[in-house]
Amino acid sequence: MKSLFKFLVLQLIILLSLSFICTYAQSLTVEFNKPCYDLDDVVKMKICYDSDTSIAIEVWGPSNNLVWIHEESSFTAGCHEYSFKLQSTIPEGIYTAYVAVLNEVPQKFTFKVYRPRLEIVSISPSTIKGLPGTAVNLIINVSNKGASGNFILRLKRGVTTITEKSLYVNALSSTITYISLTLPSTSGVYTYTLEAYNVKYGVVDDSKSISVEVVRPTVTIAPTPPPPPVIVTTPPPPPITPTTTSPLIPGGIKSFIADLTDVTTPEGLTTRDVVIEIPEYRVKIEIPANTLIQYMGKPLRNLTITIMGVKPPSPATQVPVGPIINLGPSGTTFNKPITVQVPYSPGAVPEGMVVMLAYYDEVKKSWMPLPTISVDRVRGVVIGQVTHFTLFAAVAFRIVTPVTIVTTTTIPTVVTSPITTTVVTTTTTPITKTVTQTKTSITTSTVVRTTTKTTTVTSPPVTVTATKVSTVTETSTVTSPVTSVLTTTVTQKVPVVPAWVYPVIAVLIVLIVIALIIGYVVWGRRRV
Repeated sequence: MKSLFKFLVLQLIILLSLSFICTYAQSLTVEFNKPCYDLDDVVKMKICYDSDTSIAIEVWGPSNNLVWIHEESSFTAGCHEYSFKLQSTIPEGIYTAYVAVLNEVPQKFTFKVYRPRLEIVSISPSTIKGLPGTAVNLIINVSNKGASGNFILRLKRGVTTITEKSLYVNALSSTITYISLTLPSTSGVYTYTLEAYNVKYGVVDDSKSISVEVVRPTVTIAPTPPPPPVIVTTPPPPPITPTTTSPLIPGGIKSFIADLTDVTTPEGLTTRDVVIEIPEYRVKIEIPANTLIQYMGKPLRNLTITIMGVKPPSPATQVPVGPIINLGPSGTTFNKPITVQVPYSPGAVPEGMVVMLAYYDEVKKSWMPLPTISVDRVRGVVIGQVTHFTLFAAVAFRIVTPVTIVTTTTIPTVVTSPITTTVVTTTTTPITKTVTQTKTSITTSTVVRTTTKTTTVTSPPVTVTATKVSTVTETSTVTSPVTSVLTTTVTQKVPVVPAWVYPVIAVLIVLIVIALIIGYVVWGRRRV
């Protein structure tokens, strides 16, 4: 009797497990056509399901406001596209789309709605000192915190715009560009303002100030001095040659250690100008006198240099063109800038890119440009200034240039007769509400779009002008008063169950039922 009871319990557990698999084995996929939407954009959803069913969709905003609702009782297996237009007055934030199919738990998908908003991350250099009429290139790092959009960078002195530059920045992305500034002809101290102007919304999203000091060289006519006394000068001490050791960190090829004990005070101040050089790798470090060197708040005695054999991941617009140099210990700081020289290969620099000394940001997984003193193509070295130790390299950066787009659009529109539809939807949690919506019209539009693009590319120190004209014709039919827009696709998916699973499950269920019947018969005969 106990054996039969255990057998029946086991069969029941198997049946419940198979029932659960059959219930949730269906595959529901939802794709959005953009990573981030503007306030008046058209949201396009592609919903795929592998069997015929009924479907209900609700979209809710960050303020718990209903944005859009749709119900379809005859959803056929495959992929279907749905779209709706956002209003310009809706709040920004994270929006949630609840999608429910018949006899399944509703699933939640999110998308972002933020207007284009350009932030000026950094300007290099932020303080300028030079002679009248000197031309200076400002390297500008900007980040778009919202949807894709057009912006204008304006360099102003007071209320007067000195120069400006147009650029298009993709949604939720960063880029580096430049603006050329010619210093005033009169000596003095000036304050410039760099503004990030939003073309669509007509507002200034961000601004940063730049301090400029213009100095005029002075010429002094002095009387003829007496013959100078004979002075015997002592030559400067030779550079410190680090000792070679095995790699100190993973991924290193060779490491070097420089002992700073004889050239620093107990507090960590350098007693003279210190030069550390590795000629075979063209690496040089120059530390001025009276520089405080500390690591984790304590004086540093041993400085390390490691030649890395592995390059860290970085965006395609940033190309290391020389070996990666790890100056350590990582986190060492200096109270004044020191000069660092690293090697690079001039032949490895891609066309149209600018070489600068850069350090690697572990958080952003990208190279950040540093103030660069010189790029010597003959010796193959890049020289710049740093205030801390980490990963350094000579990096080629892609400079963003303006793109002019001329668009001609012809839109014939056909409007059908007005139709009034009333939809009453009642679904399970989280869509647990009854909503009545009246739609007054259905508009079908056919759009034929012809686009001509003209692109001018300027990258210092070389200027290249190229013109490309292309014509593209798009035809799209949109039902309901919306306009189709297709860009980058963001996909959220539920794992797909192979088609052969369902026949196997059906066979297993039949076998289990037969086994239960046979067990019951055998048990009955034993009792007799």
